[in-house]
Amino acid sequence: MSLEGLFQAGKNAGKNYLKKKLAKLGKAIAKKLIIKLMPYIIVIALILIAFLSIYSLFFGAPDDFKQEKGQMAIFTTDEHDTEWNLEKDKELQKKYIQLSENGLGESGEYSFGSNQGVPYQESPFDQATLYQISWALIAAADRVIGDPVVGDGRTRKPDPERTYKAIGPRFTWKDTVVTIETKTTTYKTVTAEDGTEREEKQVSVDTQTHKTKLITNVDQYDQTVNVDYRTETVQTGDSDNYTKVTAEVLSTVVSTPRTPDRLVTFLVDHGLIEEDAEFVIELAKVYDPLFVGFPGSGDGNGQGGSYVSGQIPPEFVPIYKAAAAKYKIPWYALAAIHNVETTFSTDPTMVSSVGAIGHMQFMPATWVGWKYNIGGGLVSDSLDITNLGTIKIGGGYGVDANGDGKADPWDIEDAIYSAANYLSKNGFNKNPRAAVKMYNHADWYVDKVMALIELYKKPAPLWESAIYPVDQGVYRVSSVFGYRIHPKTGKKKMHSGIDLAAPAGTPVKAPMDGIVTFVGTKSGYGNTIIIDHGGGYQTLYGHLLDGSTLVKNNQQVKAGEQIAGVGSTGVSTGNHLHFEIVTNGMKVDPTSYMTF
Repeated sequence: MSLEGLFQAGKNAGKNYLKKKLAKLGKAIAKKLIIKLMPYIIVIALILIAFLSIYSLFFGAPDDFKQEKGQMAIFTTDEHDTEWNLEKDKELQKKYIQLSENGLGESGEYSFGSNQGVPYQESPFDQATLYQISWALIAAADRVIGDPVVGDGRTRKPDPERTYKAIGPRFTWKDTVVTIETKTTTYKTVTAEDGTEREEKQVSVDTQTHKTKLITNVDQYDQTVNVDYRTETVQTGDSDNYTKVTAEVLSTVVSTPRTPDRLVTFLVDHGLIEEDAEFVIELAKVYDPLFVGFPGSGDGNGQGGSYVSGQIPPEFVPIYKAAAAKYKIPWYALAAIHNVETTFSTDPTMVSSVGAIGHMQFMPATWVGWKYNIGGGLVSDSLDITNLGTIKIGGGYGVDANGDGKADPWDIEDAIYSAANYLSKNGFNKNPRAAVKMYNHADWYVDKVMALIELYKKPAPLWESAIYPVDQGVYRVSSVFGYRIHPKTGKKKMHSGIDLAAPAGTPVKAPMDGIVTFVGTKSGYGNTIIIDHGGGYQTLYGHLLDGSTLVKNNQQVKAGEQIAGVGSTGVSTGNHLHFEIVTNGMKVDPTSYMTF
C-alpha cells in the first residue's frame, strides 16, 4: 500500500473512530438528558394531547358551524354530523338565554318573581336579575353532560331545565311594605260676615302602603348569599309639604362559598370528576367571550358591595375612633380593613382558609408573636394566645382594649385596637399603602382597602356642588321619577330615576368623587355603571353606549370626570341617560338633590 493509501486509510479510520466516539458520547448525553427530562417530556406530551383533543372536540369546528357574533356551536361537531345541526343549536341557545334572564317558572325557588315594582323598591324580578347565571355556563354544563363523546358515547341529550335546576340560582323571599305619607298644605281665601278676607290654612295628609317582596337568600352554584335589611324613613320637603317614605333598605350582604359547589356536584352525579368543572368554565368562555368565570368572584355581577360599601355600622364608629386616637392613625383605615376582612363582622365563621381569625382576621402568630410560629403563621393549639404575658414575651400585636385581663381576637374592641396597633407600628402615617400591605400582601387587597379609605374619609356628599351627569343645555328630561306607562312595554311601572335624552356618545360624567362599584350589564338597563360616593349615596347610569365605558371596578373617579357616553342599550326607545340616586339602599327622586 502506498504512503498516500496508508494516509488515507488512517484518515478514514480516524474519522470512523471519531464518529463512533462522538456517537457513543452523544448517546450517553442523550440518555442522561432523557432520564432527567423524562418527567417533563411526559407532562408536556400529555398537555399537548389534551389540548389537541379538547380543541378538536369543541373548538375545531369549521367556520360554517360557528354561531353568530363569533360564538361556537354548542352540540354540532362538524359538517358530517347528521344527528345535530346548527339550527338546533340556535334554538337551544335561545332556551339557555331565556332561563338565564328570566329564571324558571312563575313561582317557586327558581322563579325571578313579579316584574311589577312599587314606589321606592325594585321589583322582585329586578332584584333577582342581579344574581342570574350566565347562559354560557348553563350551555357548557349541559354540553359536557349530554355530549356524545364525553357523555354516554351514543347520543346527545341536551336538557336546559335539568341543568338550570342543578346550577341556577334559588331564591328565598320575604314580604315587605313601603309606606308613603304625603302632607300637602294649601291656603284658601275666605270672606268673613263682616266682609274681611283672611287666608285659611288647609292641610291634607295621605298615606299609601305598597306590598312587595325582598330577597333574603340566594343559593348560587358556587356560593350562598344572605341579605339583611333595616327599616329607614326618608323625608323630603318642608314641614308644610313633604313626602315621607318608610321602607326596608339594604343593610348587609354576606356571601359564603359552597364546598363543593353545585356545579361540581352536578358533574360528579353524572359520572364526571371534580376537575371537569374547570373545563366547563373554560368552555363557557368560548361560548360567550364576556363570561369571566364564577359569578361570585368579584367581577361586579353580584349585588354585594354595590349598595353597602358606603355604610359603616354606627355601633363600630366609637371603637374605631377611640383606637385611632390612642395609636394616632385615621379611624376610617380601621373601618376599611374591617369591611374587607369580615364585612363588619358579618362573616359567619370569621376563620379564613389560611387560619386568620377573629373580627379583624389576625394570623395567630401575628397576634401572640412570631416566636411561637409553627408554620404558616399558626401556633400550637395548647398556646393561650389571649394571655398578656405570652403576648409580651412573643412580641405580638394583641391588645387588651377593654381591660378584662386578656387580649382576645374574637372580642371586637380588642380586635380593632390590635389592628390599630399593628398599622401604627408598621408606619401607617408615613406610608399607608406599605402598612396595609403588611396586613395582606395581595395587591387587590391593598387596592380595595386604600379605595375604601378614600371613600370613608369623605363626608356625606354635598349635592349643591354636584356636577350634572350630562351637561346642561345638551339634554332634555324625557321621563321623570315615579309611576309611568313604560314606552316600550305599554305597562304601568315604577320609573326609579330620571331620563336625560341626548345625542349618542354625549359624555356622561360623575357628579361627585367616588368609587366605581359596578361596570357591566343589567337587565333592562343595558350597559350600566354604579358609583359609590360615600355617606350612603350611590348613583347609577343606565343605557350607556356600547364601547363607551371609560372606567372599571374599584376605580376612583373625580367629580366631572367622564365615565361613559349616552346610548340606548337595554330596554330603551332612544338615546338617553337613565340616572338614579340611591341613598342607603333606597332609590330616591333625583330632583330632590339636583335641579334638572
